[in-house]
Amino acid sequence: MREVMDRLAERLQAGIAVQTEQHKAPSPARDLKLAIDTRLAQVDVDREARQAIAQAPKPQRNTERDVAKQTAPSVAR
Repeated sequence: MREVMDRLAERLQAGIAVQTEQHKAPSPARDLKLAIDTRLAQVDVDREARQAIAQAPKPQRNTERDVAKQTAPSVAR
């Protein structure tokens, strides 16, 4: 449910931003529709990219290397 609400909020915010931009520079309604459709598509792409990054597996740490760092003698300067 939270994801659906977040998606709705993102799309609403994008639509309002486009409408505000179009109000500043008057243009035909078809241009407004095209601009809104384009912005909503970009919002969807951005959301999918964020989800893909969040779901990507985290790289495994090399524990042997970490142990070697801890046991290595300090180098005097």
